Amino acid sequence: MIPRKILFYIGLILFLYTCGKNESLNGSFQLSVSTDTSFAAIGDLIRFRIQTKFLRDNYLVVPQTQFSEPLEVRQLEPLYNENGKITGIDYILSVWDTGTVVIPAITVNVFKPDSTLDFVVNTDSLEINVVSMVAKTGSQSMRPIKGPVPVSRRWPMTTIILVLLLAGILYGLYVIYGKRIPTEHIEVETVQSSKPADEMALEKLNHLKGSKYLQRGEIKEFYVQLSYILREYVENSVYIKTLEMTTEEIKQYRSVIPFDRDQLSIWMDILQRADLSKYAKSDPEKMICHEDLAAGETFVKNTVPSWKIQNT
Repeated sequence: MIPRKILFYIGLILFLYTCGKNESLNGSFQLSVSTDTSFAAIGDLIRFRIQTKFLRDNYLVVPQTQFSEPLEVRQLEPLYNENGKITGIDYILSVWDTGTVVIPAITVNVFKPDSTLDFVVNTDSLEINVVSMVAKTGSQSMRPIKGPVPVSRRWPMTTIILVLLLAGILYGLYVIYGKRIPTEHIEVETVQSSKPADEMALEKLNHLKGSKYLQRGEIKEFYVQLSYILREYVENSVYIKTLEMTTEEIKQYRSVIPFDRDQLSIWMDILQRADLSKYAKSDPEKMICHEDLAAGETFVKNTVPSWKIQNT
């Protein structure tokens, strides 16, 4: 008898030890579902909760649940225990039809701490009676309009960036405009006359000779006047638009001007120095200026026979 009792106690100890080492939750796991109401109106929000107990180190996983019409999920929030494990889920549901609405059974997966599946269990389905707002309140009047919802003011970042960009562009244009080189406008003295081109040109050259340009050191203004007088003379005498042509264009088409080659060379030299003075800020000596003035008078006098009919 004694050996049998010893074997019995040994077997009982082994059985209890095995049961204590078993990590399964069979016999202690609890699963419950609940709602905060069983009677609701269309559009009301219903809280549906799945909750477990005695999970110990295990955790809960609920697959993505798709509720069919007329149920609609508005919010889903997991429930955690003190160890940070999911022990349940809160659903916020709304319903859009009257009558008895059934919240279907939901599959719940319980996982062990090593992320292996322990077992699967399904919740019970629940019924909710849904009525219209008129039946719930007993009033046929319209419900009050919902009050305004405060909206936090935000900085209009897009507008601010665009305004700053526009200000930068305007400032850049202002800086560029301020650095521009102002154009100097030099008025050319003109004398309206019906005299022949040579007489009018010699009269203007004589007037230029008595001017104060050279005394004041205004070499550029002197050559502007001299160049204009000679160009005007050629244009009025042989009717070639030399006032509208550059010096290079005049050189290019000098063959059509019916003047002697030597006289054209004198005129080209004067125009060349005038361009250097006007555009390259070259200031010849006053003696050269006087020589160019005299050469201009000679040019006018020597070219008169080329275009003017002489009286005999």
